[in-house]
Amino acid sequence: MKKPKLPRHTWIRSPAARVKESKKLYRRQKRVELENDFAPPKAFRFCPFCSTQLSEKRVDHRKRLVCPACGYVCYNNPVPACAVILEKEGKILLCQRKYPPYPGDWTLPAGFLEADETPGECAKRETREETGLEIEVADLFGVYVGGDDPRTKVTLIVFFGKILAGQAKPGDDARQVGFFSPAELPSNIAFEAQRQVLRDFYRKKGISIPI
Repeated sequence: MKKPKLPRHTWIRSPAARVKESKKLYRRQKRVELENDFAPPKAFRFCPFCSTQLSEKRVDHRKRLVCPACGYVCYNNPVPACAVILEKEGKILLCQRKYPPYPGDWTLPAGFLEADETPGECAKRETREETGLEIEVADLFGVYVGGDDPRTKVTLIVFFGKILAGQAKPGDDARQVGFFSPAELPSNIAFEAQRQVLRDFYRKKGISIPI
């Protein structure tokens, strides 16, 4: 006996749920283009709450993307990230990036802050994940603005760190890790904020570096 044929179920999905394979290549952009007063993520077209297409509107003296149905406002705030300065025998630890943006370029151990952790915890976690080292977070070195990351604008919180245990080795998103003297620093440091961190760090030591 043949089983009765069930009616085919039709799924209705919100435009916000449509996912397309990204073919975008990350390229460096001029800082002035990234710091204008209206530069929201291009892919963020629909309201995350009700799926209505967003439109431009002036809110708090700036042009922003606003939902005409529920009133949601896309503020496009910068994302916090943390980095660590680890020095050993006059050399500083850097990680070579494995993934875009800027694979092959070098950075301090760094990454984005998770919602459930403090900046100090983020600094420790990112260092462990990228280098295999257990560290202690010491004093705050400085806070920097990152405008040349094609994914988002960044507020970079930089700490001094002290190595407690472990051997430096590349982790989940690093090709290589290594300690570099001022004369050995790679010229391809990934982000302007990180280049400025290195300049400021060595300037305080009275050392000029060519990056």
